[in-house]
Amino acid sequence: MVPRTRMILAMFACLALSSLVWADSPVHYFAERTFEIPYSLDPDPTFARLHLHVSSDEGKTYSQAASTLETRGAFTYTARSDGWYFFVVQIERKDGSLTPAKVHLTQPSLRVCVDTEKPKATLQKAVPKKGGKLAVEWSVSDPNLDLQTLRVEYRVIGAPRWIPIKHDQLTRAQLEWNPTGDGPFEVRLLVSDKANHLTEVKTELPALGLGGGGGFPRSSGAIPPPGDRKVIYVNRKTFKLNYAIDGAGPSKVKHVEVWMTRDTSSWSIYKNNAPATGPCEVTVNAQGRYGFTLRPISGVGRGITPPRAGDYPQIWVEVDETPPTIRLHSVVVNEGADANTITVNWQASDKFFGETPITIYFATSNAPDARWEVLQPNVENTGSCKCKTDGLPFEFYVRVEATDRAGNKAADQTRETVKVDLSEPKVIEVNVSVGDPQ
Repeated sequence: MVPRTRMILAMFACLALSSLVWADSPVHYFAERTFEIPYSLDPDPTFARLHLHVSSDEGKTYSQAASTLETRGAFTYTARSDGWYFFVVQIERKDGSLTPAKVHLTQPSLRVCVDTEKPKATLQKAVPKKGGKLAVEWSVSDPNLDLQTLRVEYRVIGAPRWIPIKHDQLTRAQLEWNPTGDGPFEVRLLVSDKANHLTEVKTELPALGLGGGGGFPRSSGAIPPPGDRKVIYVNRKTFKLNYAIDGAGPSKVKHVEVWMTRDTSSWSIYKNNAPATGPCEVTVNAQGRYGFTLRPISGVGRGITPPRAGDYPQIWVEVDETPPTIRLHSVVVNEGADANTITVNWQASDKFFGETPITIYFATSNAPDARWEVLQPNVENTGSCKCKTDGLPFEFYVRVEATDRAGNKAADQTRETVKVDLSEPKVIEVNVSVGDPQ
């Protein structure tokens, strides 16, 4: 790390020591506490030694940090903590005189701010003042914040390109805008400090539903009303578009053009035309969100206007091949007022969960061919669920399964059986008997 810092310092800190007092002391910010200050002294037969003095209280007091007999080289300095450090270089000559004579009365040759901490930032959803818009609010702070680096960008989740949003360079603000696409959306904020630490924070915003960006799409004749647009989730890159065509004339329909977009900023025609009657098989290259608009072409080559940048598709398809992650933490057998119940605790996550993605099962065996029966279906992903055990075996295995909107599944299960028979047999009567006399 030191060589990089030295290389940066070398651009400004090669000291022409025949003139020690600078009109304007250079100011620089560094992300590391150890750095080098190169020096270069003009030939001087009276030279004896070079001293480096440092102040950590804005020049009020100085202490000697290093000393050298060399006229060329570099001082290595390690700061004890973050903060400001003022440096003065002093020449000692063979007759014992010093230049400058009094360090504390001299303007520093160099001022360095050591800053090893990243800026702090928060970004969260806000309530827009107008319907049909997205809104976020943020807060950023750092002693050496560079507000000119603040950027806020968004994209439809899965889209390859981030779209910048025009905003003011403020430490605290709320921002709302009309997005391109229906969502759901991902928003990120990036900001740096003067030591070039970069902080990035993200948040997700749900789909806007009707109207996408707050209004009806540009009218091209090919776009349906906002309420007809929807997102279909699939777990394969190859899928079929099903459709029906109305309004064909005597020449009927020759074929159907398939137009595709990722974020409505641009459209491209799919490599193969679709048949006059569906379905049409489509293969995409990667996971993510794809918008499709179908354009029928009549037998004489007529069709409605193709979609343009900014137009919304007839349908969104979210290709999601990634299964959820899930971990079953514990199964607690309840007692007292909650007797005859168990509490199942888990942790599950996925980008595209529905409202009730969890199903809880039980089985008397954990063999590969075990028969798992539903104990509790359609459970919200709250991480905990209480289930009744009436009518269940006295011991069994528990399995938790998570399913996302695309149908990807993941499951975890107990390694040992859960024993729900908490009864403790007791002897209620003790008696003594003897055998009949001989």
